Amino acid sequence: MATFRFKILLIVLTDILLFACSDDKSSEQVINKDSVNSISSTDTQQQIKKDTSRLITMQVPVDKIESAEFTDDEINQIKETGEAVFVINLRNAFTDYLKGKMSSEYFEPSAVKSSGDNLTTFDKSYFKSKFFVLKVDQGFAVGGVLMDILFKDKPDKVFSVWMFETENIYKLRMIEHNNDYSSEDIKTTQRLFAKVFKRDDCAF
Repeated sequence: MATFRFKILLIVLTDILLFACSDDKSSEQVINKDSVNSISSTDTQQQIKKDTSRLITMQVPVDKIESAEFTDDEINQIKETGEAVFVINLRNAFTDYLKGKMSSEYFEPSAVKSSGDNLTTFDKSYFKSKFFVLKVDQGFAVGGVLMDILFKDKPDKVFSVWMFETENIYKLRMIEHNNDYSSEDIKTTQRLFAKVFKRDDCAF
């Protein structure tokens, strides 16, 4: 089957910044109080954007963190994510669920009937909101695409969603609360990517 091809960062926002959600201290880069002022410098921002091999532990108050700058090309790469068929069909899955459908061509039964987290687990107000794609894993070991998303109007949780290609269409197979993202991680992300999160065209 032909696969929709598009330019996309391997990790849309966390390719630019990987934040602390690991106990592997040997792979951490620590930004301490002495380096707060350097966060806003161009060189440091470029290092953060390109360094995907390290985790960054923010040890400064969130209100001291300055929003990173993004080029037009980077903004366009984020916007192009919304053209991916698995992102479009995730929105379609939310739309059908909000219409009261418990079965849809855009989600599998497990998305509403799983014994763990599923669409019915969460308040519907989440799914009424547009969402930002924080991470895309197209090399998911068991197939399909795994994404981390944050809802624009209700950004208190990060959700992991599994879009599985079946019957020649991507369908929502699983949605769950991703506990790896703490409330501080989310606040840090919102602060660093404020200029992206203020844009309606970067949410889907």
